[in-house]
Amino acid sequence: MAARRALPAWLLLAAVMAGGCGAPTDQDAFRARARMPLAAVTPVAIRPPGLPAAPPGDPQVRRLLEQAAERMAAQRPDEAVALLADAAAREPDNAVVRRELGLACMGADDLAAAREHLLIADGDDPSVQMALGRIAEQSGRLDEANLRYRTALECTIDDDRDALMADQARLMLTRVLYEQGYLAAALDVLAALESHLYERDYSTAGHALSALAYRPEQLALQRARILLELKRYADAADVADAAWRLNKSDPAAAGVLAAALAGAGRGDRADAVCLEILAGPLQPHHVLNAILAAYDGAGDTGAPRRLLGRYQARHGAPPATTLALLAWATRALGDTGGAVDLLAANVDAVTDRTSPALTLADWLAEQGRPDEAVEVLARLLMHDPQARHRVRSRLGRTPRAYLDPDRIGRLADAAMNDSSPSGPLRLLVTGLMLERCGRPGMAVVHYRLATEAAPTLRGAYEALAARWLADKEYGAVGALADRAEAAGDPVTAECLRGMVDLLSGRRDEGLRRLTAVTEAEPAHIPAQLWLTRAFMNANRLEEAHLHLQDVLDLQPNDEALELLFHLGALRIRQAQQQGRTDEAREVATQVGQAIAAAIRQDPANPQMWTLLAMAQVQEGHYRLAGDTVQRLLSLAPNLTGTRVIKARVEARLPAEAVGPRRFARAIVDLDVAAQSSPENADAWMVRGQLLTAAGRHGQAADAYRRGRELRPGDDIRPLVEALRLSGRFAEAAEALAPTAADSPLSQVLYVDSLLRAGQADRAVQWLEGAPAPNPVVTQAALVHALAAAGRAGEAAERAQQWAGQDGDGGQALLRDATRLSALGLAGRHEELQTAAGERFDARPASDWAGAPGRYTDLFLALGAAGLTPGQQQQWGPVTLATNPVELAAGWLIVAGRLDEASALMRDRIDRLASGGEGQAGLASSMRCQWIRQLAVARQDDRVRALYPALVAEDGGNAPLLALASLVYNRGTAEDDRIAEGLLSRALALSPDDPNIQNNLAYLWADRGENLDRAEQLLSQAVTADPQPHIQDSWAWVRYKKGEFRPALAMLLEALDSAEGNDPTLYDHTGDTLWRLDRPDDAVAMWAEAEDLAAAMAERSPWDAERQSNRDIAENASAKIKAVRNGRRPNVAPLGIGVRP
Repeated sequence: MAARRALPAWLLLAAVMAGGCGAPTDQDAFRARARMPLAAVTPVAIRPPGLPAAPPGDPQVRRLLEQAAERMAAQRPDEAVALLADAAAREPDNAVVRRELGLACMGADDLAAAREHLLIADGDDPSVQMALGRIAEQSGRLDEANLRYRTALECTIDDDRDALMADQARLMLTRVLYEQGYLAAALDVLAALESHLYERDYSTAGHALSALAYRPEQLALQRARILLELKRYADAADVADAAWRLNKSDPAAAGVLAAALAGAGRGDRADAVCLEILAGPLQPHHVLNAILAAYDGAGDTGAPRRLLGRYQARHGAPPATTLALLAWATRALGDTGGAVDLLAANVDAVTDRTSPALTLADWLAEQGRPDEAVEVLARLLMHDPQARHRVRSRLGRTPRAYLDPDRIGRLADAAMNDSSPSGPLRLLVTGLMLERCGRPGMAVVHYRLATEAAPTLRGAYEALAARWLADKEYGAVGALADRAEAAGDPVTAECLRGMVDLLSGRRDEGLRRLTAVTEAEPAHIPAQLWLTRAFMNANRLEEAHLHLQDVLDLQPNDEALELLFHLGALRIRQAQQQGRTDEAREVATQVGQAIAAAIRQDPANPQMWTLLAMAQVQEGHYRLAGDTVQRLLSLAPNLTGTRVIKARVEARLPAEAVGPRRFARAIVDLDVAAQSSPENADAWMVRGQLLTAAGRHGQAADAYRRGRELRPGDDIRPLVEALRLSGRFAEAAEALAPTAADSPLSQVLYVDSLLRAGQADRAVQWLEGAPAPNPVVTQAALVHALAAAGRAGEAAERAQQWAGQDGDGGQALLRDATRLSALGLAGRHEELQTAAGERFDARPASDWAGAPGRYTDLFLALGAAGLTPGQQQQWGPVTLATNPVELAAGWLIVAGRLDEASALMRDRIDRLASGGEGQAGLASSMRCQWIRQLAVARQDDRVRALYPALVAEDGGNAPLLALASLVYNRGTAEDDRIAEGLLSRALALSPDDPNIQNNLAYLWADRGENLDRAEQLLSQAVTADPQPHIQDSWAWVRYKKGEFRPALAMLLEALDSAEGNDPTLYDHTGDTLWRLDRPDDAVAMWAEAEDLAAAMAERSPWDAERQSNRDIAENASAKIKAVRNGRRPNVAPLGIGVRP
């Protein structure tokens, strides 16, 4: 089971009582629980028995314990775990070793392994009880966590370390009691914690408890929150008042105090507190939360207006941000009309600031008052012309339901007759609204009239160009650029030309033009944003970041912040793939800070809250994102972006029913979004992501295509991947064509798509005339394209010529592989063997042994392109090769010359095996590859003939593992026993290898044998390598032992880690749910298994893999049919001797 990450102490402290207590539906029972003192909480915690003193034991074990203690003191828990695992293997029943190993696993954030070890050391030790409590809390077992924390307080306290653990337990117990609704008991624990805090000196502990001791307002605030939940408003107000006076910069204290005062009927004092923070230095979103906390429970919808009156009496006219805050509070309290009126009555102040003006325009449109919305936006643009970028972005997300096309049309007609200075601005705004209403033709008319009435109105040029670019009318945009230049605005003209260049395939020219624009005018927002997208598409992320940062420094708008989020996701993924974890964390922090800053400046902007929810999804905080989205939907139910992010949350939220229904719910939300905003690119792109995750690649491709039509600058890679996975290679090639020469990867994908689409001649023609981003890749691709076009002889000659050119390193390897493959394709087998031996002997054996990846990686991308699955199966021995000899042997197998292939491989393996330690490893690796090549070629007798020699000799575990995997998949009883013998031999050679441990344990689990030993092996394997397939094996052992609930928990963890890509996991989860009498959820899981396995069977080129997936799909389908027909499905049996 994958370990959940433990919360650090400071985060736990900040989170104590931050969430609701989840009151049960029975209010009387809830009240009784809330008032129950700590002494009445059951079951009663008693002091556990002490563990027997450990015998002196093995001196080596004692040394390992000492070394592990040093590693833990040095904050290196992973190393400590390795040392202690060695000690546990020597003395598996030693409770002291198990205790230290469990605590070390906690330090390494591996809670599953920690629990297994700590349960063996369960006894009179506060640190053990505390650790088990944390594990239970992280797993959602609050009753167990409650008991464990209380038991920690009953344990013997021998030293300061034990005392620290006990106070930590009090801190954690407070949180758990609060979440369970034991409010009075939580107060008791807080009181005890407070007395101990001031008795002890934690100044050297460096712990959150030390911070609490020096900040008494934190404990006071926590006490006030609990009193507030108990509806002891007067007491809560007194305590919160003390906390507020100690630290008036704490917004949480202000909110609790205001709520308590309002509940106690002290409205004037509550108003005074809110008025103080309204005029103080707190951030706007904190002020909003405090106002809502004070008046939401009482339903006092008039409170914001009352506060506005008092503010004006004391401080004069409020700034626009204060007005927006009070209006948003009014709306959140349920008075939507009052919120609009509050802003409309102060329209002069509101239109001085972009965010409040946009909010007012949104709300006016929502209430069916678009004429007033147009007036507000026109006044805003007169005050701040640069706000046009935010106006366009916001109108692009306004739900169409708010805009009546006929009424907007009448407003547009009036704007056309408006000869005032604001007339062109009204034309621009009404044009944007017409476009939003689905009348792009009329919108274009208004944009053109705006450019004629105000030849230097950049917003109109940009809107008109965006419309024409979306329709691919590049000539019209070019003419528009000429008009802008004639009107005296060469910067806008160059910007428009650069956009056309980018979209019409002239990327370098487009980048040159737009870069020149930003150099001449750094504040040119459209050019900076287009450069950002272009560099993102070219995977030049640092350059994209620099241009986007310029926008954020100048004028952060919704579009720029959304780009920041997506660019941040790409940069984080790139840094993680390259092992730069510190950089990934830094980027995530920067993105989060930017979004948070935007929310602080504009807490009434739903789009920023939507981005926050998206960031929470990106970090895996799905439930937190769900809460954010629910709040957004309550405030802005028709906001398209909110529906889109809700779909994302629905699709990724870990839950026990992880079946197709989660995708159905998400698609429903996207349909709702599409009805109000059919041209929302986000909705289509998210639809594509969900369909991709569901394995529906054809539908995903259609969704991505529609999204890119609406937003042409988006990354093309998801569309290409979906088209290729759905077998639509010709369409993939067309999509890639404009950017095929941009990078070697684009080049390979383009040629591969052409070859798979049966257009080999076109691939050859393009390669011979196209610019070469990497000449080496171009030459290799050309050789393989010639071969795929039936011109094998020409391909061989071209490869021979190319192999004679200068080059070393990876280029030389690629040339060799290409030359040998061309010879194999041309049937020149004698030359092939001679050349392979020469190239193999030309490099030291250590080079081949340490070569990264496969020798034929490019061949995998190009050489087998355009072939049917059967042909790819035939070419399997070739694609497995890792050096020239293996490659030549592969071609000989393909040609049916098995004896020659065997002789070639045997000769090199025997020579290497006798060549000393440096070459023995390569000999073992080549044995392994030879097994795979023979197995792929279906040479079963030759594969089985290798078994006795491999078991007898000491040639390393790689060939053993390879042969075991292959013969086990054959499915016969004889091969099953052969696999067990091979794996047992491999385990003896490498007892700590997690792959061997997993394979042998799963084999036993599948047969229902040796389950205890299998679980022991898997516990070690998960600790070393917590991969989903190993978690699945452990869960399957628990299933076979009849332990269905822990098995289900493990399987759900593995599903979340595997991101839904393993049909076996779904099948196992379905069987487990059936055993737990949850047939509906079981059927949902089997349906997922069937769909995913069927899709994988279609894509797989290998017979064995294809048949395995077909078996899973057929079994899952049979189980679903059995349930629907009222019969018992054929779920997996339990272990031998285990009763259900």
